[in-house]
Amino acid sequence: MEPRVIKFPSPRLLSQLYCGKEENLAKVEQAFEVKIVTREDWLQIEGAAADQDRTAQLFEFLNSARGQGMNLSQVDFDNMLASVKRGEVAQLRELFENPLVLRFKRTTIVPKTLNQKRYLQFIRKAEVVFGIGPAGTGKTYLGVASALEALVNNCRRKSCPTCARCTTRCMKCSVRRKATG
Repeated sequence: MEPRVIKFPSPRLLSQLYCGKEENLAKVEQAFEVKIVTREDWLQIEGAAADQDRTAQLFEFLNSARGQGMNLSQVDFDNMLASVKRGEVAQLRELFENPLVLRFKRTTIVPKTLNQKRYLQFIRKAEVVFGIGPAGTGKTYLGVASALEALVNNCRRKSCPTCARCTTRCMKCSVRRKATG
């Protein structure tokens, strides 16, 4: 099988995708039974076509996460590798289709890890969300930022289908609800 070559904008970006650790490339090789060679700003994948595709998908997802402003950690790398290996590509694709950004007048807040993004998605979907985890992972910060965004956008009801999907439409939704209701 012909080796697949993937080019990236810079060597630094490519290195960030595998957390700058050669052992992460070895994990990918072992997980998908491929051989990976990296030089400068490119990555070469040798192996069966299906294995090359899965490896390319992994790096596509890692690049998408990086492009959305996430700082990829070892945990994120391991989670994505495991998800692609288990065939959960559709779930990962859904996670990265819509960037999740909390916007305020002077700043924007972007989740820095996959778990933070999932946490924010759960906050937007559910009435009550419990965040349990180690100190310093952003639970309170993201919860308060989400509440502040809802307050600024006049979102009063999470049970409203429009508000649950997009907090920026809440003011319109509230006006429409008052008029009809």
